[in-house]
Amino acid sequence: MFRKPITATLLRAGLLLAGLATLSSLAAADANAPKAHSLLDLVILAGPIEYLLICLSVISYGLALNWTFTLKREILVPDRLVDEVYNTFDAENPPTDEDIEALRNSASADNSMLGNTIAAILDNKELGFESMRDSMDVASAAERNRYIGKVSWLSMFASSATLGGLLGTVSGIIGSFLKMSANPGGVDPNMLAANIGEALVCTATGLGIAIGNLYFFFWLRGRVNQCALDTAVIANEVLDYFRPR
Repeated sequence: MFRKPITATLLRAGLLLAGLATLSSLAAADANAPKAHSLLDLVILAGPIEYLLICLSVISYGLALNWTFTLKREILVPDRLVDEVYNTFDAENPPTDEDIEALRNSASADNSMLGNTIAAILDNKELGFESMRDSMDVASAAERNRYIGKVSWLSMFASSATLGGLLGTVSGIIGSFLKMSANPGGVDPNMLAANIGEALVCTATGLGIAIGNLYFFFWLRGRVNQCALDTAVIANEVLDYFRPR
C-alpha cells in the first residue's frame, strides 16, 4: 500500500538533493576564490560515510513524509465507522442481532485501528463479556504497537545518523593526524582539507538527519497515541452495551 508513495517521495528527495548540490556548486564558482569548495565538493571529499548518510537521509525523510500523510486520524479512526458504531448502539433504538452483525462485518472489512478493535470485540460476542473485554485489550495493544513500531524506525534512523556523523568525524580526524605524522617537517593545510571536510560535513549531515527525524518521530508518535486513545474510548462504549446489568 505504501510502495508508490515511498517511491515518489524518494524520487523527489533525490532530485531535491541533486538540485541543491548543483546550485551550491555554481554559487561557489567565484573568480576571486578559485580554490573554494562547494557543498558538492565537500560531500565528495567526505567519502563513503557521507554517501551512506545521504542515503539514510533520503530513506528516513521519505518514510517520515509518507507516514505524515498515511498515519492520520481519518485513516486510523475513520469517521464513517465511528458514525456507524454510534448509530448501531443508539440508546433510544437498541440494536438487533442483525445490526450488530452488520457492524461486525463492516469493522472486519476496515483494516484500521478502530476497525480491528471493534471486530475483535464483536467476534467474541457469543463467549461473554469477559472474553470481549480481553479481546479488546489485546487488539488495542496490538494495533497501537503496529503503528508505533513503524514510527519507531525514525528514532532508530536518528540514532544511526548521529553515530554515523560521529564515525565520519573520527575518521576525518584520524586521517588528519596520520598525514601530520607522516610529514613531521610540516603539512600543507591543503593536504588536510579532505580530512577536515570529511569530519565537519559528516557531523553536520548526521545532526541534520537526527534532528529532523526526532521531530517527526515524536510528532507521529503523539498522533498514534491520540488515535489509540480515541479508539479505546469508542471501544469501551461498545463494550458497555454488553456489560452485565
